Amino acid sequence: MIRASTMCSRISSCGRLWNLPNWGVENAPDVHWDDGYSLLIWLALDGYRSGLKRLPPEASHMTWSIIARDSASGSMGIACASRALAVGSIVPHGAGRVGAIATQAFANPFYGIDGLNLLREGCSVAETIANLTEMDAGRDYRQLHIIDRNGETGCFTGSACLAWSGSVSGADASVAGNMLAGPEVVEATLAAYQEASALDFDERLLAALDAGERAGGDKRGRQSCAIRIWSEGPIASFDLRVDDHAEPLRELRRLWRLAHQGYAPFQAFLPSRRNPAGMTDREIAYRACEEYAARWNARHPV
Repeated sequence: MIRASTMCSRISSCGRLWNLPNWGVENAPDVHWDDGYSLLIWLALDGYRSGLKRLPPEASHMTWSIIARDSASGSMGIACASRALAVGSIVPHGAGRVGAIATQAFANPFYGIDGLNLLREGCSVAETIANLTEMDAGRDYRQLHIIDRNGETGCFTGSACLAWSGSVSGADASVAGNMLAGPEVVEATLAAYQEASALDFDERLLAALDAGERAGGDKRGRQSCAIRIWSEGPIASFDLRVDDHAEPLRELRRLWRLAHQGYAPFQAFLPSRRNPAGMTDREIAYRACEEYAARWNARHPV
């Protein structure tokens, strides 16, 4: 565990360079932090404590996520939720026709970057997890799960992750989490995803998170969530985040509906490897988006 005052003393010179508020040792709470990501959040909020509501010291970075492969399209997707700010900024990584990786607990973003490279090079999921964790002295504090282009899944949960921590997997999907209310959270998340096969891929992922929340979710509350889908290559074709909200999953649902009014269909007109110029005829693009939205709304009444 990292004592907050110790970390503050180490970065005080960085604070001066960035013209940040003084995070002196005297300002650090006399607690031990089980999660480095939460410590960063505390540091950010402490600098502006007069204007923002402070997170409680025990609000460690809990996360649960579902990673999946859409068997119909081959798209890769991740949906995640956390009692921490901006979970979508660090947990989900993926690439179309390659795989998806979620790095959580004491997250290591290089698991996402390096893990995708290993999958591209032909490593199996098991080999990728072994390579990433064997080189990482902090692996005991990490949680990682992966799905590849064939739907093979794997998970690693470090021995120092806080209870309840664990994972479940099924056909083309894996769910993992830490600091959860209990194993029923990941079980309900996976079950809801499997039972919602008639829904569109993005809606299946949202339905899965909703089920996990109803089963107890984070035992310390909620704050942020995200959904990312990759159809082709490394650029997400669907990418929505709720960084800070009292009801993040409800807000993500609102953004999801809004996205299908224009954002989602417009992705088809952006440049791609197959069509480097994309579509630049505004009239065609806008008309196609309007027609898509009309069809989508008919299938998804409010």
